[in-house]
Amino acid sequence: MRILITGILVFLVWAAFSSWFYVCKIKPACEKPAETTITADTLSPSPIPPPEIQIPPPQAMMLYFDFDRAMVKASDDDDQKAKVLYDWLSAHPDANLTITGHTDSKGSDSYNQKLGLKRANSTREYLTKKGLPTEKMQVLSKGESEPVAENNSESGRAKNRRTEITIK
Repeated sequence: MRILITGILVFLVWAAFSSWFYVCKIKPACEKPAETTITADTLSPSPIPPPEIQIPPPQAMMLYFDFDRAMVKASDDDDQKAKVLYDWLSAHPDANLTITGHTDSKGSDSYNQKLGLKRANSTREYLTKKGLPTEKMQVLSKGESEPVAENNSESGRAKNRRTEITIK
């Protein structure tokens, strides 16, 4: 019986204390309006602009040539790719083009080096006619040193007779 009476007394004391604590401490703190202060650091004179979307540069453009020729034989698709390059260079004035001339393995190394340079220069003239600024173009020749296909078939050699136009 003593345990029962002690339990009831402890419960009553706990109930009284928790009621007082809620009514006098917690409830007034919850009903008070929150104080906010605005400082000059939190005010922004203008909204933050959205981040600029970065459009990746166009992929390398390839122009192909006939055997032992340096004359560009551009298609409508090539003209469209040149327009994309023009638009990219207009939007990114710090970008430049590298035009690299390549050949197949027929002929001597020195002849192929010269032919690759002629092809690169011919491509530069083609792109200049399409409106691209000459001062943004660098030409060089790799000759037959970097084939993209085997040189033991006519179709492979045709793929190697090319210029690559890349943005840097």
